Amino acid sequence: MIIRHDIADQEYLDLGEKYSASMAYIDGCAGTLIQPDWILTAAHCVVGRQQSLFYATHKESQYRIDKIVPHPDFNLGENPQHDIALIQLKNKIHNGAPAKLYASKDETGKQVIFVGKGKFGNGIDGPTKHDGRQRGANNTVIGASEQWLEFVFRQPRECNSTRRNQWWRG
Repeated sequence: MIIRHDIADQEYLDLGEKYSASMAYIDGCAGTLIQPDWILTAAHCVVGRQQSLFYATHKESQYRIDKIVPHPDFNLGENPQHDIALIQLKNKIHNGAPAKLYASKDETGKQVIFVGKGKFGNGIDGPTKHDGRQRGANNTVIGASEQWLEFVFRQPRECNSTRRNQWWRG
């Protein structure tokens, strides 16, 4: 995750914490809880590893994986166009907050929030750190298609701080 150098890291940590109930991790890869017993994740995190992935972690608790279902058109060595997979858990997560499906097709201009752990850094130095802490960041969708959402990392002078704070209060 790339964060802005002119905003305190604590803001990103706080936003990440706000969405903890919707997040799960499979051997370090982020996933989004979409039902109490289903997680949406990237196929590249699980394909070829189905026999060695046994648990998903949600809020420090482990849940046994029952089934891993990668998109049927995903190919690890080719175009990542279908880089998505579903993970079914043996037991439901009762203290989770499944993300709501966005059914409209008007994403352009909307705010999105990214949450995850892993490498992070700022727009000046790039990804240079890995502390295992969950962060959240937001951006505005500038383009959308069937497979992709597009956004741009803007320079601080191009951002409106009033607008940036709107997602924080909502």
